[in-house]
Amino acid sequence: MKVLWFSITPVATGDTREGCWINAQAALISQFCPDISLSIAYQANQSDKRIVDGVTCYAMKPEYPGLRGKIAKALHDPNAEWRAIRPSVLTVIEDVRPDLICCFGSEWPFGLVSSEVKVPVVIHMQGHWGSYLKEWRKVESDSQLFRFLHYNPFRMLKTLVRHHFEHLSVQREVQIMKQNRFYLGRTNWDKQLVEQYSPGADYFHCEEAIRSIIVKASKHWQPQEGRMQLVSISSASELKGNGFILKTARLLKQRGVDFVWKVAGRKEIFHKFECYTGIHHEEVNVELLGLIDAPTIVELLSSSTAYVHTAIIDNSPNSLCEAQLMGCPVVTTHVGGIPQLVTEGQTGLFVPYDDPEALASCLIHLSNDVELQRLLSAQEKAMAHHRHDGASIAQRLHEIYDNIIDTYNNT
Repeated sequence: MKVLWFSITPVATGDTREGCWINAQAALISQFCPDISLSIAYQANQSDKRIVDGVTCYAMKPEYPGLRGKIAKALHDPNAEWRAIRPSVLTVIEDVRPDLICCFGSEWPFGLVSSEVKVPVVIHMQGHWGSYLKEWRKVESDSQLFRFLHYNPFRMLKTLVRHHFEHLSVQREVQIMKQNRFYLGRTNWDKQLVEQYSPGADYFHCEEAIRSIIVKASKHWQPQEGRMQLVSISSASELKGNGFILKTARLLKQRGVDFVWKVAGRKEIFHKFECYTGIHHEEVNVELLGLIDAPTIVELLSSSTAYVHTAIIDNSPNSLCEAQLMGCPVVTTHVGGIPQLVTEGQTGLFVPYDDPEALASCLIHLSNDVELQRLLSAQEKAMAHHRHDGASIAQRLHEIYDNIIDTYNNT
């Protein structure tokens, strides 16, 4: 069976092998499914083809010709994005001649190819841009700084242009979800979105791989004495609850709690929320780590009181799953697909989004209850290792791919 994956980010290459869950998924296919010939295509700054660990990797460079193309690229025009990458997508398909194509993410343009090929295409859900955008607009409109900036005509125009192209991105995602028949997901939220936009589609459930350096880590969480150490790991994007972290940290400090909150992610985005909230991270015991590697994640999760996930909206965050695998007690918001990853009081604790009082009280309670920490740690670790079992995931993917190909060929 020849399978071709399309991804927006580089995968399955030697220097990024541990950097993405899709890399881990590819490694499982190579290890447990010898009859699958896997190829992966992704966007890059230059075109290239090479074989890494038995996987054929295609780097595809989008082409934006002329001044009009350059303007479209700068404006993130989603229609121009597909025109720029489409020739490379079709070239790769011609070269691979796959039995099945898997496109990671409904929010990216690759799913549009299903109308141009005579081969089954499955969309592997990663999130939903329309839902994410709706929540980000709430954050944006709630910001006093944002409202102030709208008195600047240039910023007003820039915002209107951005909103226009974001709307086009939503339209493209709706088109992709309406025209595709096969979907793969991990949460009830995935399934509900597919049922909403593509009634009658074939939906398959499959768990996702986690980086082997986390799964096979020899170091695991142990109860911590003394100062409470909290950790949050993400890209620190606008949807990860940066303001929520700052407001909760301020409350913890006001209550006299001895703590440090280590936050991994892009510092420049986090700094925006310091402006929005008027709270500076160094004044409320928040330590910004920037982007960190997997070994550092292992160290943090094994030595922290709790992993705190403050997202506004999220589907199946790998950072949360990694914390569970390491046994670091999880406190998270009850949003998106997260309820399928956490059982309240057993494999984590829930708090309402943007309720600093509730989160601060939850963290204080957890830090003072070592038995609860041990209970959460043991149960989430056992559950997560079962959920992310590599052999089971590979077998399930193989079954799904076989099913899709048979269904497509018999239609």
